[in-house]
Amino acid sequence: MSVGGSLRWEDEVGIGYPQSEGVTEDGNRVVVYDTDNPYYGPSETHVDLWAGYQLELNDNVNWRIQLNVRDVLADGGLIPLSVQPDGTIREYRLEGDPNWFLTNTFTF
Repeated sequence: MSVGGSLRWEDEVGIGYPQSEGVTEDGNRVVVYDTDNPYYGPSETHVDLWAGYQLELNDNVNWRIQLNVRDVLADGGLIPLSVQPDGTIREYRLEGDPNWFLTNTFTF
């Protein structure tokens, strides 16, 4: 019998910059991005779990079954990918739902 798990953590990520208008020395208007104060998306935590069992069927054949669940804490929500210069969210991605995998392996 075996059990296990994993924890994957992603820090917040920059998804855009505020902007303002500026004027050059010769009087031209320009857009200036404030790269010192980016907008950030959320940090993410992912948890995976698995359990397995192995059995010797006879002298020549072993059987192993394992259940994996990826992203146990996922709720299918929206995660911001990028923002407009005023801070409103421009683009999202779907987080997804937990994924279940059942595998059977025979070795001989």
